[in-house]
Amino acid sequence: MEENLTINSEEADKVIEKLVKQTQPTELGIFISLLSHRYMQEVGITKEQFMTSLSNSIDKIEKGE
Repeated sequence: MEENLTINSEEADKVIEKLVKQTQPTELGIFISLLSHRYMQEVGITKEQFMTSLSNSIDKIEKGE
């Protein structure tokens, strides 16, 4: 049986920190690309829609929202 998992921002930060510190940049880039592609497939959005959403999210993070 498939279970939906949730992750809060604190848990996400811990995973991200570990990945960034312990993974080679090229391997991390491949991981991010694969994850992004899988996400786009799962939610049914185009690359352009994903890039717009990603850009908006990054802007919010940089503004501290």
